[in-house]
Amino acid sequence: SPGANNHLLIINFPNERRVRQIIDEYLQDPTHRNAEIVIVTDQIEFLPFTQPGVSFVRGSPLEEETYHRANVGDSRQALVLSTGYDDPNSDSVAASIVSILEHLNPEIHCVAECLNAEHSLLFRAAENVSLVYTFRMSNNLIVQEAQDPGVNMLTQAITSNQIEGTLASIRVENVSEQALPYNEAAKRLLDHEVNLVGVIRGEDVHLRFDSLGLSRGDRLVYISSKRLDWRTIRSLLSL
Repeated sequence: SPGANNHLLIINFPNERRVRQIIDEYLQDPTHRNAEIVIVTDQIEFLPFTQPGVSFVRGSPLEEETYHRANVGDSRQALVLSTGYDDPNSDSVAASIVSILEHLNPEIHCVAECLNAEHSLLFRAAENVSLVYTFRMSNNLIVQEAQDPGVNMLTQAITSNQIEGTLASIRVENVSEQALPYNEAAKRLLDHEVNLVGVIRGEDVHLRFDSLGLSRGDRLVYISSKRLDWRTIRSLLSL
């Protein structure tokens, strides 16, 4: 779609059901409701469904020319799906795609599906990619549900835009020298129906807050009925 602007790219087409579910979930969020989506793949001859705002570019996801037709320079985000769960080369293909996308548009943020966590090194040269380990996540969830019934139901609720009370994140911006401890920040947010569940600092995920203080660059992961910007979070914390 040469006319697409500020759009989402979905690369690869493992199957119709998955792609449609991802599109529906993405568009459910109010900030994405009118988003344009361009699907890029050579795994199908034509798009087997029609949906407003969703277009299709047929071509190899390993060739630059394909992305020029998908107007990659004006895209802000890409979801790089597996080529298929049974494809042993899926992760290496995904890593190559991420490399091409970043070369063509250094500002683009990629979310890539990685089937084998041991293949994460394939993505080490990428500057702006988030990896989602599909099988590891599903396996963990199966075991958790066996141990603690109800975990699966809650996980489905907080990871879906279609149910009120979704997981969201925000980057900590300007904060004073006297950093507020995160255990106090969590209490203040909870008074406003915002449940702080974790803090990401660099490569580390913190689920305990007693020895941490608010710091610029941290990413707060929380549950709330709607996404909040940093200015709103800052006011709720009375900073």
